Parts: sequence; C-alpha cells; structure tokens
Amino acid sequence: ILKRFEEAGYKVQLFLLNSALMGVPQARERVFFIARREDLGWPDLRLSFYKKSMPFKEVEAEVENVLGKPIAPNIRKYFFKTPAGKNLSYVHPRGSYFNCKKVHPEKVCPTVTATEGDLLHYKEPYYLSDEIIICLQTFPQDYDFKGRSVKYVCGMSVPPLMMKEIAGQIV
Repeated sequence: ILKRFEEAGYKVQLFLLNSALMGVPQARERVFFIARREDLGWPDLRLSFYKKSMPFKEVEAEVENVLGKPIAPNIRKYFFKTPAGKNLSYVHPRGSYFNCKKVHPEKVCPTVTATEGDLLHYKEPYYLSDEIIICLQTFPQDYDFKGRSVKYVCGMSVPPLMMKEIAGQIV
C-alpha cells in the first residue's frame, strides 16, 4: 500500500488512534493512512488527542433504553458468574463465549463490533440496546439505517465524532 502511494506521488503517514481519546465513549483503536501529495511540500502531521475518556455509566445515564434483548437461557449461568469487564469465557470451563463481554460501568466500553450479541450489560442479563449502541458509536439517534442492523452498521463504521476530531486536526 505504501509503495503504491509513493509511486503515485504521495507521502503517507500511519497513525494508530483510539477513539476514547477523542470524546467517543468506546475504546476503538483503528489504523489511519493519511496521504498528501509530495509536490505540495506540506510538513508531517502531528496528531494528538487527549480528551477525557467517558466510562459506560456516563453514557448509560443519558440513554433511556439501555437494555436490548435478553441473553439466551444457556448462557445466563455464565453471565451471573462473570465479573463486569470480562468475557463470559472467563468462567466457562472450556473458554466458550469469548465474544460475549460484560461492559464495566467504570470503564470505557470496548469496541462496538458488527457481530450481533457481543456486548452485555454489566448487571442485567441483556444485550445492549440499539439506542445505546448508536450513542456509543456517536451516530445521531435519528440516523436512518435504511433497514440494516444497527449493530452491523455501527460495528463497520468509524465513529462520526472520531472522524470529526481527526479532520479538525488535519485542517
């Protein structure tokens, strides 16, 4: 990728950025390729983000419907044995349910993924609702998902607030 950019006359910088440092209420690390034309002679970018991270309980306090669908009966027993902030595999005898994680009220929510049913409430045996997923991803609550799964679209997207912060520093 870098070679192709260079061949096309671009200088590329790579950044590993965490959305939690940009005001996004989830710890979502992503690699960004930022390229600029060599002939412009622009200096290297220096991106730095230091916004206070937002623990899940602060997001939860702002959302009316936090709880989504109830978890399946076969994983309830693991849910109640699993501490907040851990995956259900933490207590499962064979390490199953590694993709089901209880959020921690005092910590930033983990990355919202496109997989259905991976983020669980820390106290109630429910998945997180679409409403809170939208909030964690910083989409507007009235965003039109055109009939697609909210979880899928949010999980496949860069949070809008993250892009706003990056674009602001680039400008």
